[in-house]
Amino acid sequence: MRISEHDSAYVACRSLCEGLVAAGVTDAVVCPGSRSMPLALTVDATAGLRTWVRIDERSAGFFALGLAKGSGKPTVLVCTSGTAAANYLPAAVEAHYSGVPLVVLTADRPPELRGWGADQTIDQHSLYGSHVRWFCETPVPSELPPSQAQRWFALAAARAAEQATGLSPGPVHLNVPFREPLEPEPVAIAVAPSEGLETAQDYVVRSPRDVSATSSAGTDALVDFADAHERGVVVAGPMHDGALWADAVAEFCRRSGWPLLAEPCSQLRRELPGVVVTNHHDVLLRTTWAEAEPPGAVLRVGGAPTCKPLRLWIERHRPALALVDPARSWTDASFSVSLHLGVGPDVLAEAAGQLSGFGSGWARRWADADARAAAAIDGVLDAEPLLEAGVARQLGRSLPAGHALYVSNSMPVRDVDTYLRARPEPLAVHASRGASGIDGVISAASGVAASGTPTTVLVGDLAFRHDLGGLVGAFDPAPAPIDLTVIVVDNGGGTIFSFLPAYGVVDADAFDRLMTTTPARRSAELAGGLAAAVGFEHHHVASCAQLHDLLAATQSGRGVRVITIDIDPDANRDQHRRLAAAVDVAAAGAEPGSQ
Repeated sequence: MRISEHDSAYVACRSLCEGLVAAGVTDAVVCPGSRSMPLALTVDATAGLRTWVRIDERSAGFFALGLAKGSGKPTVLVCTSGTAAANYLPAAVEAHYSGVPLVVLTADRPPELRGWGADQTIDQHSLYGSHVRWFCETPVPSELPPSQAQRWFALAAARAAEQATGLSPGPVHLNVPFREPLEPEPVAIAVAPSEGLETAQDYVVRSPRDVSATSSAGTDALVDFADAHERGVVVAGPMHDGALWADAVAEFCRRSGWPLLAEPCSQLRRELPGVVVTNHHDVLLRTTWAEAEPPGAVLRVGGAPTCKPLRLWIERHRPALALVDPARSWTDASFSVSLHLGVGPDVLAEAAGQLSGFGSGWARRWADADARAAAAIDGVLDAEPLLEAGVARQLGRSLPAGHALYVSNSMPVRDVDTYLRARPEPLAVHASRGASGIDGVISAASGVAASGTPTTVLVGDLAFRHDLGGLVGAFDPAPAPIDLTVIVVDNGGGTIFSFLPAYGVVDADAFDRLMTTTPARRSAELAGGLAAAVGFEHHHVASCAQLHDLLAATQSGRGVRVITIDIDPDANRDQHRRLAAAVDVAAAGAEPGSQ
């Protein structure tokens, strides 16, 4: 991989890797992830480093431990941010107490996104506590001039190797924050080091008005906020207790005339009388129609939304934004909040009853656009083989009332957000959106099922292989049998990364090996072997009709079953793009509004 000498992030990574090789390091273990792309690509391209790719960070940590024991040299561990880094802890602890040299490189979000609810962001500072010989939070590489980045990271590499192999060998931890873009600059384009970095104008932080939790103050602030803006939307992010908010949110939407943009994990993607509940705002907000309908205000409830087009739409138009946040968690990684309200659903309901309202013209335009989007989506999905979007749509159509849906991170949670439609009966939808990792998803879904609720979990093939222990553990003796269905969409491993800007820019062979991690065998073969060994049902399906028949069939105490679906990654990627294009064309015919 050729690196532009003006690309500070990749210059820093190259200097770090070459410094480790100079100190005697020969092996690196890489776990796929987006934020760690600069480290992973550079490690793989560094002469003298042998790269091993493992999908499970916990297993990878112990694999690196064994490499270091066998070679007597430090092994490098690389992972993305969030729980990926946390899963290295058991190996770090073992290395600490057994004196095994490891150099753990964890990618992280830049400092300004920490503590604001940014996706896949946890506190990684001193994550391994006293179990390392040295911890270092590095500078954000792209913020340094290239020459300084080269010098600083070369010294950090030398110090890391020395600390890991000294009189008391053990692990060291470097936490490396990266700011987007994560892909390398084209070598042919020479830019000044300051170009492409955020300017002060990009991070204008408006001091939000913070309203206390007193009922009268919160009610008055909400009423004033809503009555000042005709073109508003209510955004509902992930909430375990979303059902407790349903009546208040619905009444606020009815009285204000604002549509509800609710992701399924909010528990509010359901039919609510008199409320325009959007089903496809993820694709609508990428369209020219959405750019012609800028919002004047946003009322947010729940956690940080999963939908990236929604976040970008809000950031582009910078509407007045009220965050209803009874936990006072300040989940606002876009720094867009203008009114922070530490109140609950009772105050929201009280305010709704006092709104003047602006009529339903604005909400009707959203309803029309959403209906057009749904028709365009159905036109594509009904005519084509079953792929990921069709699976997500079918879940809403087929899962019986009283069931729960657990959705893995990566593509499944995004596809469900984009294609699962509101229905009359509530569907409890869960996901691990706190740190947004793919680890432990089957185990978590088994826990929901163990509570007595029939549960279906949608995972990709990486998350499936990542938590096979959770699948096997579901058969351990229990007070009562569980009803768990595991749906595995097998696209050949980690193809969400093919939707990133780096796809087509980075060397294709390196990208596929380090990011998609194509498995040696497909999930159907793996599940079939496990089914025979452990004793659960296994079904391999290829159509919506087959999937519906399996999901709609109810049988108390069924136990565990696995449904595998093979997905062609190229066809899947192409279908997602054609769906977005079809929605753009369809939405353009929706009734335009006055500016």
